[in-house]
Amino acid sequence: MTTRQHTVIAAILLITGAYMIRMSALEVQPSPEGFVAQAGAAVHDNGLLFDLAPVSTGGLTTGLIPPAVPTMIAAAMRMSGPSQGALRWYSIVCVGLSLWLIYQLGSRFLSHQGAVQAMVISGISMPWLLYGRQASIEIASMPLILGGVLLLILMCDSATSGRRTIVAGGYVLVCAAAGLTSVSAALLLFVLALGYWLITRTSYVAAAAILGLAASLPWLLSMFATYGDQVLLASSISVPVAEFSYLSLLTSSPSSNSSKKGAIWKMEV
Repeated sequence: MTTRQHTVIAAILLITGAYMIRMSALEVQPSPEGFVAQAGAAVHDNGLLFDLAPVSTGGLTTGLIPPAVPTMIAAAMRMSGPSQGALRWYSIVCVGLSLWLIYQLGSRFLSHQGAVQAMVISGISMPWLLYGRQASIEIASMPLILGGVLLLILMCDSATSGRRTIVAGGYVLVCAAAGLTSVSAALLLFVLALGYWLITRTSYVAAAAILGLAASLPWLLSMFATYGDQVLLASSISVPVAEFSYLSLLTSSPSSNSSKKGAIWKMEV
């Protein structure tokens, strides 16, 4: 491992380590963390996965959450029990991956020092410090978006058709993961690929864009099949700010509350 690699790894560990300080001491924030927390508890307690609307506080409005993030939260709850740390662990992992990808992208256009500076400035910026310590769909989407952009660049830079095919396959997998994490991220990846194709006119990029879009749609199509145009209506409604009591998760019985809408995480308006 080179000195430069040591520097990058040390900077990422230092920043993510700072994010973990008193992370479990923070109360669950009202929105959107409260709704994401409730979705994770629904997967953990009721075994729901693809459709969380039946147990969501706001029905389809707050239950229109793809399954990737709630599943990661539920897995952490099974390993360590319900806690703020279990709720937020994946955010720290996503922050670390995002910082590494920022460095990888920056190193293609900047010097090593400039790429490290871009990574550090991003990691200590206020939006990252605020949302990187919360359960958030957006934080989980960041490494997928950055990874998709990096793969698009590598696709055009690859010297052989075999390597381009492998990179294109990786891009499709990233799009599929984005479709299970955030519909907005999946659509953004398609738009970025379409724009990149307009610039490069590369057939591999066009094929990857189409296949990536197709791979990202199954969950959304399943929700449309269940709820029809109500999905569009729910997506257009702003989520109300509500206060969630995390203590209710620790004290309530999942078996007695599973039949009550929104009973997993008690809502106090």
